[in-house]
Amino acid sequence: MTRFAVLLVLAVVWLGAPARAEQTPAQAVVATLYDELLAVMKAADALGYAGRRDRLDPVIVEVYDLPTIARGSIGRAWKTLAPGQRKRLIAAMRRLTVATYAARFDGYAGESFRILSETPGPRGTVLVATEIVKSTGEPVRLNYLLRPTKTRGWQIVDVYLKGVYSELALKRAEYGAVIKREGFDGLVAAIERKVDAFAAKAQAKAETKAKS
Repeated sequence: MTRFAVLLVLAVVWLGAPARAEQTPAQAVVATLYDELLAVMKAADALGYAGRRDRLDPVIVEVYDLPTIARGSIGRAWKTLAPGQRKRLIAAMRRLTVATYAARFDGYAGESFRILSETPGPRGTVLVATEIVKSTGEPVRLNYLLRPTKTRGWQIVDVYLKGVYSELALKRAEYGAVIKREGFDGLVAAIERKVDAFAAKAQAKAETKAKS
């Protein structure tokens, strides 16, 4: 190869390869979640439900603002709770969030995650738009609302399913009705039943898979 040809190839490499855009701090939080989810999905069978749950728990605490989510999930009723009750609700929300991810992300079939964009939101928040791309190529939109916190930096405070439906708003409608009807203890019991249901469903699925 002539010297000119070598220089031409190097020019194409240097100038033709697009630079990878740097992630913002908020996008890096979502990327941390997605990286761990992908690792858990690929090792799902080896880990089992309990292993997935234990591995995801510290990541959920890192990327989610669970106190804000707990407060937002019951609205005005938060002001009526004693400090001990608030801690119980936050702990229950933590277990439910971890259980939801551990149960739903229970295998890998070629899925991928994409961070698409970031736009400013109200009160200093940002909205990070993402996609989960199935092995068929079908994208599922998930948008994350994040806010800066004093102790942990940017954290997720809401997830918009299909890019539209606020998970926090859905919780507020459901939990508000439960706490009005059954009180605080009834709400915590309802959340714990959901956690148990995720565990039971995952166990049944694993047993069925083992028999097949």
